[in-house]
Amino acid sequence: MLEYLDLSSNDLSGQLPSSLADMHFLDHLSLESNGALSGTVPAMLSSLNVSVVYLEGTDLRNVDVFCSSFSIDAFWADCGDPDIECSCCTVCCESDVFCLDGLF
Repeated sequence: MLEYLDLSSNDLSGQLPSSLADMHFLDHLSLESNGALSGTVPAMLSSLNVSVVYLEGTDLRNVDVFCSSFSIDAFWADCGDPDIECSCCTVCCESDVFCLDGLF
């Protein structure tokens, strides 16, 4: 069973597949620094019970999907961008190098 998935800085592109929701034991999802990873995060991913999510440096939208996870401890996303809302992010970034901790 996969608990830790780190695909950061892998030049990923396109959208996240909804089949990620089948990873029931996933605790840590790291997809940061994949600038061509884009689109809307599938609503089905709200069923994941992850504690750590890193999405900064992507062009993903609807990242609030992960906020339904009751065990989220760390959530980094590009919520410094006015087009991205994240009500549960622990760190908001505006780019790969500029992140604001605890300002939300």
